[in-house]
Amino acid sequence: MSSPISREALFEEIKSARERRKSPDLSRKTIKDLDLSQENLLGANFQNSDLRGCTLKGANLENTNFKGANLQDVDLEGADISGSDLEGCNLAGANLRGVDLYGSNLKKCDLTRTDFSKANMQQCDLEKATLYSVMLHDADLQRANLTGLDLHNLDLTTTKLQGAILKGADLSGIELPDFDLTGVNLQGANLQNAKLHNVILQEADLTKTSGLFRSRETNLAGTDLSGANLRSINLQELNLSQAILSGVDLSEANLQKVNLAGVNLQGVTLQQANLQEADLSSANLQDAHLEKANLQAASLRQASSERANFQQADLGGCDFYAASLAGASLVGANLQQANLQAANLQSANLQGADLQQADLRDADLQQADLQGTCLIGARYNAATQWPAGFAAELVRGIAAQ
Repeated sequence: MSSPISREALFEEIKSARERRKSPDLSRKTIKDLDLSQENLLGANFQNSDLRGCTLKGANLENTNFKGANLQDVDLEGADISGSDLEGCNLAGANLRGVDLYGSNLKKCDLTRTDFSKANMQQCDLEKATLYSVMLHDADLQRANLTGLDLHNLDLTTTKLQGAILKGADLSGIELPDFDLTGVNLQGANLQNAKLHNVILQEADLTKTSGLFRSRETNLAGTDLSGANLRSINLQELNLSQAILSGVDLSEANLQKVNLAGVNLQGVTLQQANLQEADLSSANLQDAHLEKANLQAASLRQASSERANFQQADLGGCDFYAASLAGASLVGANLQQANLQAANLQSANLQGADLQQADLRDADLQQADLQGTCLIGARYNAATQWPAGFAAELVRGIAAQ
């Protein structure tokens, strides 16, 4: 590193370069403690330079090269740094309040205690940056790359994160009530025990990661998603055990092979959702809306589904062993080969339902409505309880065992 350069010498170099229509080359220079506020330093090359303690408030630093530079404690408030390369910079303790960083490269930067309040950080790349105690009040991080970052101790409540890339990020325990995460990529992110009450996750991606985070699953165990709008979201194969989902809209969502064992889904909207092979054992589905949902081969063993609406749902091959479906609506539902052994179907509406080859042994169908129900190949035994006046032995194709 060279000896400290004076302000006069610095601007002489800048002037000379511009007269030759060249970008000022100020790389590997010591430019400490200078006041460069409001100066036009557009396109300058400060690579590996030492600018500690400089004041650059309101400066034009658009498309500038700061790669590997030391900007510790620099005051850049209100500066335009859009499109600049700051990879590997030391920005610890720097003031970047209200700075325009649109599309800038902040990879591997040390951002310890850096103040980005009200900064425009849209489409910034912060991969592998250190964000310890960073301030992001009212920062705009839309479509920014935050892949793999530890964000769980940061206050993100006033930031904008729509469309951001948070693949593999640690958001465990974070509190973002009423937050808009539309279009966010959360592949492989850790959201365990996060508080996401009333969050908007439309078009968000919470699927498994590939490549760098191969086989890593997004962790939603214990996450509070109550009241969230999750319409059409893809949560395939994720772990939602102990998640709080009261008042959630999951209509048309992809929940194939999801773990919802023991989860409280009372009153939740799951219309036309894909729940194929999902684990809903011991879940609470009381008063839930599952019209036209696909639950083929799903497990609802010992689930509480009283008064749930399964109208025209595909329940083929479902396991309802010892489940309660009392008062549930199963009008027009497909229950072919479903296991309803020891299930409580008291007062259930099974009008027009297809129970071909279903297992009804030990099931309680007292006061159930079986008008138009297809029971061909269904199995029952002496412990099966039928509605009053229903003579199972006279039904064509039903099999007593």
